[in-house]
Amino acid sequence: MTRTGDRHWVLVADDGSPISRTALGTVRALGAAGFRPVVTVAQGPTLASTSRWCAGTVRVPVDDPADWVEAVRAEARERAALVVVPASDSAVVDLDLPGAALVDKRVARARAEAAGLRVPEEIGFRDAEELHAAADGLPYPLVVKPALRFRADPFKTVLAASPADLAAVPTGQALLVQPHLDGPVTAFDGLVLGGRLVAALHQRYLRTWPRRAGGAAASVTIPPDNDLEEKVLQLVDGHEGIVEVELVGGRVVDVNPRAYGSIALATRCGVNLPALWCRSLLEGPPARVVRAEPGRRYRWLDGDLRSVVGDLRAGELGPGGALGAVRP
Repeated sequence: MTRTGDRHWVLVADDGSPISRTALGTVRALGAAGFRPVVTVAQGPTLASTSRWCAGTVRVPVDDPADWVEAVRAEARERAALVVVPASDSAVVDLDLPGAALVDKRVARARAEAAGLRVPEEIGFRDAEELHAAADGLPYPLVVKPALRFRADPFKTVLAASPADLAAVPTGQALLVQPHLDGPVTAFDGLVLGGRLVAALHQRYLRTWPRRAGGAAASVTIPPDNDLEEKVLQLVDGHEGIVEVELVGGRVVDVNPRAYGSIALATRCGVNLPALWCRSLLEGPPARVVRAEPGRRYRWLDGDLRSVVGDLRAGELGPGGALGAVRP
């Protein structure tokens, strides 16, 4: 990749999570392309801040969104940052970036339906108390998600096979319940600027972590789906930047208007989404959509090993299959 990013600062913003693969992958992608990424840190070093590609850090508070925003904006002004790349939902919302409404899963679902995309059945609850009151009448197995993820909230998804499993759902926020879907888990990952698709990658998840309800632990790129891309553009209308849309059995289950956990796969395929965003701001977008070739693989080693061990213990994978899965 041509190193066109020399001397340009780029701010990678999240909650300062110490183990964020999203921030790490984004910092690596920017640094490898010649940009100088600065990453937010909260209470100590992070995977991203200790990367050799990290050019600087900005300390941010953990629990005060207003002070977090001021710290990020002040750093961006001081360094004349080319762009702020959000690496968490709260960064998108707190900075009020284009696409912030999509962080609310209820909004994302409505917009997906309006764009002609399939979505799973869904039941909304005001809080965990209302969910528990209805627990005996729900169709199991199911997944429970927060309607809107809060800052530093570790709750993402709870997979429940029975009412007893709902004890893991925290209180104090609106919830969405969906059936646990069967079918291939796929994702569209891309860069959208000015209402047009600048870059695109399609991947199929081979394994996830957590098992059955998590992000990509191992995946492979697949051929593009042009119809899906057209509908995704309608879904994310008004958004500027990186976006990921996850699907199970062809149904939209998540929309991430930001950098995402398996972004390293795009970089490995020559579709360096953070760098393409920055380069497009400097030079204009490329004339054609930048695409990943099918058959390129991604592995989050720690998560993939956990997933394989879980499958092995559950009897869903034999020893031979497990060895084949972990083979480099």
